[in-house]
Amino acid sequence: QDKFTSVKQFNCNGCGAPLEAVHPRAKYIGCKYCGNVSNAASDDHDIVMALRKPNDIKPYTFLEVGMVGNFRGQKCQIIARTRWRQDYKEYWAEDGERGYSNEVWLYDEWLLMSENLTYFYIVEDQEGLHVVEEFTPDTFLIPKQEWDPISFKEGHGKNRVEEIGYASVVAFEGESNYQVKAKDKIWFASYKRNNNWWVTEWRLDGSTGEPKEIEFFKESPLAFEELLESFSETEAAQKILGRREKWKFLRNSSLYGAFGCFLMLLFTWLSPPKTVYEHSFEVEKLVNAGQGVITYADDFKVPSSSTYRMEMVSAVKPNLGYDILAYCMFRDGQGEMVRHIEGEATRFQASGRTMKKQTFKVPAGDYQVGMFVELGSNYGTYYSNNQFIEQNGPAGSIDIVIKKGIFLKWPFWVGIIILLILALIFHITKKNQKN
Repeated sequence: QDKFTSVKQFNCNGCGAPLEAVHPRAKYIGCKYCGNVSNAASDDHDIVMALRKPNDIKPYTFLEVGMVGNFRGQKCQIIARTRWRQDYKEYWAEDGERGYSNEVWLYDEWLLMSENLTYFYIVEDQEGLHVVEEFTPDTFLIPKQEWDPISFKEGHGKNRVEEIGYASVVAFEGESNYQVKAKDKIWFASYKRNNNWWVTEWRLDGSTGEPKEIEFFKESPLAFEELLESFSETEAAQKILGRREKWKFLRNSSLYGAFGCFLMLLFTWLSPPKTVYEHSFEVEKLVNAGQGVITYADDFKVPSSSTYRMEMVSAVKPNLGYDILAYCMFRDGQGEMVRHIEGEATRFQASGRTMKKQTFKVPAGDYQVGMFVELGSNYGTYYSNNQFIEQNGPAGSIDIVIKKGIFLKWPFWVGIIILLILALIFHITKKNQKN
């Protein structure tokens, strides 16, 4: 949108930069390059004071003086920015105790002008944005110190002062119809009600110390998204919107990926692996076969290349006086070993415990499953005789179970968690694109 027509134009006497005003009543203009404030009403535009260079103080969002937008149905232009420093007392209450602490806070006050030459303000700091409206109070209860009651509207009753102190200007750029003074203190007191801040501001009379120029303001929360939409046609806003779209795409892609992992996980639950082979090897027979002698079971036929999981399950008698170390071999039709697993059934372990499991993929063909065991004490000495069986009786068996299906459920869980974390990071990054 086109900027409003300037009514005053001249060069800064401090650095020579061009200055302009768009409001007929503008009396002072601050230069963003050198920080000098010039008298716009005089012919020679003399410098009335010097502040910090506004260009050295980065705003909290993308706003800048001269921007034109459409805020809540009316065309407007940002005509000034003032950086304020607050020194104040803030109320606190914790663990039954309460009081006021000394605080320092910085914020920007943006002055906007509508087409009908009316002013309104937007205040921003590192915590958010507020729209400032001036109002006429129903009551006139102004505190002189922090514990005094405060109230400005009928129905509000007496309120506790949340913040009380003064603000002083740090930097100023743009135009104003009142003189911003470097050492001027604007006193204020505020209370919060219905998520709005109710604020009174005043200066102190130099001779009497009494409040003067008292004003009242209501600060209402302003969503950054509304501000961005109001100035969406500006170049700065377009860049932010572009970056936000990128992070939105990454966030949504992560969410879709997490949903895909969830569907795969759900599919594995609804289609559990099927047992395609099982065989029980009696421990006593394996021991009697001799040390290192493999006992083979019936052939296992693999009709097509697929993923299988071989599980070694203990079916031994509990409270054994010895340990069992079992070796399971998986060989093809040519007698070549293609897979082996080993597991230990230690004493005092309940029957039915899975000793070992392993997932593998093999091509179609005929295979054999074999096993041999070693017995021993829990000191790690193993024997290939039936000494312990003679002493303790039959040990039971070790079962080999082969299942076919989808076994990798944990990667889906990991994928869901990682993708959701990424989606959260991308969402926060998107929200933080403000300048």
